[in-house]
Amino acid sequence: MILRFLMAIAWAVLLIPLAARAGTPEASTTPCPTVPPHGYVVELGYGSGKESEALSAARDEAFRRAIEKACEGLSSARCDGIVRSVSPWEAGEYDRRTRSACAAVALPLEKLDALEREAAALDREISAMAAAVAQVDVTLLRHDAPIWHGDGCGAGVVGDYLWQRFNNALVDVRLDLSDAPSASAALFRMRLAGASESVTVGGYLEQPGVEGAVNVPGPTFNLDLFGIQERDEAVVCRGDRDLGLDGGSRVGDGGLRVWVDLPGGRNTFCEGDSLTPIVRVSQPARVQVYAVLRDGTAHLVWPGPYRGDDRIEGTEELFSGTLVANPDAGDESLVAVAVSLPGGFGVSRGWTGYCHASDDFGEAFYPPGAAVHRVSYTVRPPGVGCPVVDVSEAHGDLAAVPMCAP
Repeated sequence: MILRFLMAIAWAVLLIPLAARAGTPEASTTPCPTVPPHGYVVELGYGSGKESEALSAARDEAFRRAIEKACEGLSSARCDGIVRSVSPWEAGEYDRRTRSACAAVALPLEKLDALEREAAALDREISAMAAAVAQVDVTLLRHDAPIWHGDGCGAGVVGDYLWQRFNNALVDVRLDLSDAPSASAALFRMRLAGASESVTVGGYLEQPGVEGAVNVPGPTFNLDLFGIQERDEAVVCRGDRDLGLDGGSRVGDGGLRVWVDLPGGRNTFCEGDSLTPIVRVSQPARVQVYAVLRDGTAHLVWPGPYRGDDRIEGTEELFSGTLVANPDAGDESLVAVAVSLPGGFGVSRGWTGYCHASDDFGEAFYPPGAAVHRVSYTVRPPGVGCPVVDVSEAHGDLAAVPMCAP
């Protein structure tokens, strides 16, 4: 459930507290190499103590200041791109007499300006997509969080950035941000298709009561605009192929449909946030919902131990839980499986409560004729835009999960 668009090393540099012996410019008499190559913007940092420790503290402080200045006013997604796509220049000096160090870190203005121009062009083209949707006589719109085309994985902070930009550019269109979509709302789905060095954005608009969807073409941008180094970094959930799905869903016998909705249509959250998903069915059905990690590990999360019944008619609130970022598990998917009444489940018949269902979740958990729907979400660790929150209690709950049994 961790955001994979951030390299752990890069964020560690940003978030490591300064060493206890970090100094200030006023407290140090160490000469500092303040002249970077031409076309760079420089920041200074200071430290004291042993040579290696002092230089490390000084460089960390200088790098942090340089990034803070470069990222001022930008979203966390754009800042990610600067951290990972801009190579800094650095130099340092250590004064053995005073046991103090000074370091300079500089960022190339040409690269920063290029990223800014790319971001401005992307913003303009996303605004053009919003204008195209507004022209199709839409007054109430549900905008689902963007996902990766062909995989069904949520697009993380990149998708969140595009989601926000699109919504902010809408004119004379009211957004449906309720937990469960309104039947009168048009639906806009944004899809991202990644290549070796770029991402192409597209959208599909569905009007209530109208067959088919209106295609809304979008822009193409470079991967490094958001700090993505390789296309594979974007696919951080268990994809549709492994789940036996097409476009994230299956229609069941008799036209049965099931949906899982996240609050407000978003799928990017911070560690410590509370999540209360909604499950809906098109007709009365029996439903089970699983939380599935990238490697196929799955936990049954609904029906709960006190529910005593797996039948749903209309809409049901699943649970309210605290989100925990996991650096190894990838994004989490909620997979809802529904069967028409009076049908039942196969291998999972009689399962209730929070329990460990499988290490390789997939089609074996879908009874014949079942309807299925998945939604994936990203949980970001503490950092830019996400405060430090105590989630030790939630970690304890995850550590003691029993195996599922009737």
